[in-house]
Amino acid sequence: MKLIGNTGSIKKNTNRLISTSFSDWSSVRDGTFIKFDGDSHFYTASHTEKRTFLKDYFVLQPSILQIKEDCGVNINEGDTLNISFKEYELVSLYKIISSGKGYRVGDHITIGEGTASLSIVDHTLNSTVLEISKIGAEGEIVEVNIINRGKYIDPPNNVVSLKGGIGSGASAEVSYKLADHRTFIERDVQSIEFKEGATLIYLIYPLPSGIKEGKLSIEKWEIILTTPLKGENKINHSFQITRDFTPNYGFPLIAKNALNQEMFINHILGVLDQRIAGLEERIKDLENKNKD
Repeated sequence: MKLIGNTGSIKKNTNRLISTSFSDWSSVRDGTFIKFDGDSHFYTASHTEKRTFLKDYFVLQPSILQIKEDCGVNINEGDTLNISFKEYELVSLYKIISSGKGYRVGDHITIGEGTASLSIVDHTLNSTVLEISKIGAEGEIVEVNIINRGKYIDPPNNVVSLKGGIGSGASAEVSYKLADHRTFIERDVQSIEFKEGATLIYLIYPLPSGIKEGKLSIEKWEIILTTPLKGENKINHSFQITRDFTPNYGFPLIAKNALNQEMFINHILGVLDQRIAGLEERIKDLENKNKD
């Protein structure tokens, strides 16, 4: 008998058993038997599938997310979430409003306003970077080139100050747009709380500063049972999957499209025939004892 240890969650009176985010149930076949640790009842898997759970979230605190509905057993303690959020990037620098003075060609300057995202590569702020390509007689800025458009959680206003270089006093009119691609970061769930029809998710490590909302997703395996769960909810509960033989008498289970199905069936019929004959013999013995 081949057993596979697993952990999953399921609500009472339902038949959807949900995995943790790190489980792989791809080898679970239809018709296999499931037994939760501490229970004597066996359940049967109807079918197994992998699904993506996607929801909007709102940030209450950097380490507390809110989903405005009851997520049930789809997210649990220990899960790893893929979290995305909106970012804005520079479209264009329309004009220099104040040229400042004292700058040099080749100076790198940045946008001073807005909330820049933290780079997931080197953990530095992903600010807009401009390079001064032409200056006037007193070092005033005449032309700039865009080196990095940057990414901002809160975009700067249209009129911004320019920081950096050896000069000072420059400002410009700029325009930002929503970035075409979202940034994804991973966070582990420390705990879950259900409150007033909403789900509160407490993260082990907080999100970067400035994020207010976005989308989170998690991929999980799901086993649909042929019968609903008896008893109370089971959250991150361990169970055993018996996928090759029946749990009580060890009859071989026939996989879909398996070869030599006749051999399996004949074996089962032979065992049943033997057991039925044995039961009939015992019944006869009991009947004879009662006659005596």
